[in-house]
Amino acid sequence: MSSAGASRVAESWGGAQTTAGVLLAIPVETTRVVIEQSAAGRETQRTEVQRNVLYVLPDSLNVSADVKPYYRSVGLYRTPVYEARVDIAGNFVNRDYAHLMEAREGREVKWNEARLLVLNSQSRALRGVDDLWVAGESPQVAADAYAGSAGISAFVPAQALREDAVIPFRLKLTLAGSSQLTFLPLARRASISMKSTWAHPKFEGAPAPLDPQISDAGFSAQWSVLEINRSFGQSWWDNYVGGDLDARSAFAGCSSCLLRGDRGFTQPRRAHHQIVALRQAGRLFRRRAIEQHRGRPIAGPLQKMGAHRGEPMVAAEAFVRFERYEKSEARVRTVHHGCGDRMVERHHRVVGHS
Repeated sequence: MSSAGASRVAESWGGAQTTAGVLLAIPVETTRVVIEQSAAGRETQRTEVQRNVLYVLPDSLNVSADVKPYYRSVGLYRTPVYEARVDIAGNFVNRDYAHLMEAREGREVKWNEARLLVLNSQSRALRGVDDLWVAGESPQVAADAYAGSAGISAFVPAQALREDAVIPFRLKLTLAGSSQLTFLPLARRASISMKSTWAHPKFEGAPAPLDPQISDAGFSAQWSVLEINRSFGQSWWDNYVGGDLDARSAFAGCSSCLLRGDRGFTQPRRAHHQIVALRQAGRLFRRRAIEQHRGRPIAGPLQKMGAHRGEPMVAAEAFVRFERYEKSEARVRTVHHGCGDRMVERHHRVVGHS
């Protein structure tokens, strides 16, 4: 029941979120002439255009998250959810794509189509994208996706890519999620800080947070991640970061700073809702569940739940059932049966007859 409630909340509000993966995507088209020879010996030429995308990671990435927990009720249960306000800032350096500056026959770099990608695991979990700036401009935001993740993208000024040594960016995300929050520290140097009023966090992934502060009022934690902490470099082509390692698997292996609740994320609601659940599921209040009757309080599951407000109502219902059961036991009559040449007296308990 609890997992079903959590699943329903995840469908409507948002599930586990992985965010803050920032990439620069630069399309490149390569043209080549293909000469083919037919069976008759004739030669034909055709032109092929191959399109590839170079993905580049930031030189620096700074993420600051403020996570506010809430409760959402689903049926008989309430599930903790969160709203996270994530500030992201950093920069790219042109030395990571400088090889594209060199002129090469048959190759055309689509600088006007280069875009900034910001990945998030679920597009419906994005509640807001604000204050987006790239190279001093505020471009339009569009939905996008890469490596199994949803997200957003915005065009990067072509002149800045070709002429500037550093391409700065910044934006603010508002996310809605539940159960856990994960960050992708994809940069040469990544710094992540997070704070929340949730008092029971659990951190997973590597590296561990630096000197986390946890109290009844909440927690704060910081992480520092370097390029040498992951198994792939600063740039790659298309969907493979190197060899047979695809980007989706690579990202899953380097995600860190995982925030998870260390207590059950689906909790029962108030006691009187539990009473309704017990009454509807199995009709538990039979004779074996009544330790005392005749108008006295009922001991057992209700007392353990502290359901004092619902006790008189359920006690009255159980008392009526018990009284009916007692009366049904008392209704016994004698019946004479013929057995050969003699009469046999037997006793029968008849239920429902007076």
